[in-house]
Amino acid sequence: MPGTKNTPNLIYTGSPYILTQNLPISPIIPTVTGIIETCSSDTELPSGLILDTTTCAISGTPDTLQPATSYTITANSSIGRAETTIIISISTAHTIGGTVTGLLAGTSIIIRNNGTDDNTISTNGAYSFSLPISNGANYNVTIQSQPTNTRCIVQNGSGTVNGNVTNIIVTCPVAIKNGLSWMRCIHGQLWNAATGDCTGTGSPSSYGATGVQYCNSLNNSCNDASPLGEGSTVYGHLNGAGTSSAWNACHSLNTANSGAGTYGITSWRIPRKSELMGLVYCSNGTPTPLADNVNCGAGYSSPTIDTAMFPNIVVGVYWSSSTFVGDQANAWIVSFNNGYNSYFTKSENITVRCVAGP
Repeated sequence: MPGTKNTPNLIYTGSPYILTQNLPISPIIPTVTGIIETCSSDTELPSGLILDTTTCAISGTPDTLQPATSYTITANSSIGRAETTIIISISTAHTIGGTVTGLLAGTSIIIRNNGTDDNTISTNGAYSFSLPISNGANYNVTIQSQPTNTRCIVQNGSGTVNGNVTNIIVTCPVAIKNGLSWMRCIHGQLWNAATGDCTGTGSPSSYGATGVQYCNSLNNSCNDASPLGEGSTVYGHLNGAGTSSAWNACHSLNTANSGAGTYGITSWRIPRKSELMGLVYCSNGTPTPLADNVNCGAGYSSPTIDTAMFPNIVVGVYWSSSTFVGDQANAWIVSFNNGYNSYFTKSENITVRCVAGP
């Protein structure tokens, strides 16, 4: 009799169900009250799907394409029945992927789609996720675990599927070295996400690298005037005062993207002398960091830096933020031709590589 506690009641939540060909489904389990003795559908479910005749749950792997189709599911007991209609469609599965660039040899990155599908990648080039996605569904690719020596970002990472997705770029424009985050490109260069290097603009000789002044005045107007470590040869650092195109070159990265910074970082600055010296690499095995006014010695190769980590290097000298205690008209530079560090007149136009950290 209707209304007795044993009369079944059947509710499916989530219809219409958009399923993907050849992709196992999570069981579709209805809310049931009362007692079900048998369960049936007025029309046979799509090939590969199974209707449990005692619980009305639907499971399996659909293996044929099908437009949206209505199915009336009936739950029966000895004293009553309940009916409900659901809609099921089966669409083609599409792959989600793209390319990885700028990943350094011997490292790996873990990327994730839609919060569950992980892909560990250890080489540059094309990739795809293992789980296909049905037409009309959304995808959202994020970085689950960064490599040990680079910081990577995702471009074109989200959208709606209407075919195979091949344009999601995972690229690594920031290097991690000595506990600091470094721009892999020099000021004026642009990171090329398609190739994973600094060829984004300009001519092949420098790809847009631009020299800037430490200060337009030969004094301490662009830096503080109190020793901040690094030995007696350093007397203060750039602090945003005066007119310093070097300061502006890195500080402008922090206010980019409406204040969100560059590559998600808002602490970019000019490196101090000791930090810049920490990038020197001597191929002849000379221990680094080098002492003041000392180069790599006999038998080294130029440039004296890790060119895999820092591609498209401009061989020459680079500004540090550290002024020279012996003459306020000068500031410290480091040469990545031979590893030598010395000081130049603050008004010289010198190359800059920005760093982020404490």
